[in-house]
Amino acid sequence: MQNINSEFVMPIMNPTLATATTSKNNDGDNQVKKTGDSSSLPNLVSIERQSNFLEAQMNHHKHVTLYHSRRNNFDSIDQDCRKTVSPELALEMTKADKREVGLIRRFDASSGEFSRLSAEMTASRKSSLGLIEKSIDDWDVSDLTRAEYYLAEIRKLKQRVLKEREKRIRQDELVVEKIIQAKKTLEEDIFLAC
Repeated sequence: MQNINSEFVMPIMNPTLATATTSKNNDGDNQVKKTGDSSSLPNLVSIERQSNFLEAQMNHHKHVTLYHSRRNNFDSIDQDCRKTVSPELALEMTKADKREVGLIRRFDASSGEFSRLSAEMTASRKSSLGLIEKSIDDWDVSDLTRAEYYLAEIRKLKQRVLKEREKRIRQDELVVEKIIQAKKTLEEDIFLAC
């Protein structure tokens, strides 16, 4: 156990063997360099330090570098869009409001015109009815007597037509009887001659 502990566990877990220095490379990023020989087993403390260092770099990149990049690149585009699109939207909204007001105004004008025409037609119809009622009320007694005279004449003509009709029906019956008698006599004469 002592050998395993001294040969395997201690080199891996020993913090003194995990001494590492950080230096900057040409890109400005921090880099970890291991001190010690490369043939030895990796040290856990050294690996943990490297992972912490990489995590710190990732957090720096995420919270600082990306923030500044977004601010420099995307925020300027966003501001440009806001400067150009907002006035365009305001202009379009103003145009849409004007169109809507124009439509409402035309609708109100049309409905007013139709209301006026309806009122004129109603007034015209009532005035026509009033004129007819007035002319009926203004009929004189002479007009009534004249109307009664015409009605009496019409009755007399109707009675004459009925009498004439009865006369013609009787005459037609007599003509039909004479035709039947003449036919019978002819038939008798024909049968006698045969």
